[in-house]
Amino acid sequence: MIFAAGLGMLLGILNVFFRDVGQMFGICLQFWFWLTPIVYPLSILPSGIQHVISLNPMTALMTSYQNVFLYNQWPQWSSLTPLLIIGLLLCTMALRLFRQRVGEMVDEL
Repeated sequence: MIFAAGLGMLLGILNVFFRDVGQMFGICLQFWFWLTPIVYPLSILPSGIQHVISLNPMTALMTSYQNVFLYNQWPQWSSLTPLLIIGLLLCTMALRLFRQRVGEMVDEL
């Protein structure tokens, strides 16, 4: 939730100044969907690709959901720590950018 809020705030601020951000993010989101193990388990991929896909911050979250709903296992909370840290960094960056550019945003809108 923190990751999504931070990413949304940052992209919203950038969209005020660069109107193409919304269209580009839509395209990137489609690639991101298929590069995240949402509709497939990570275990079906070759080991080399598993390592690359595991660099995606959403992989740990989706794997945790799969463990809970498909395998009745508790999620590994420590695997979600990087996602929390990235989310907090995104929120901090967005808040800082908002405070710096709030006057320009009002003029632009």
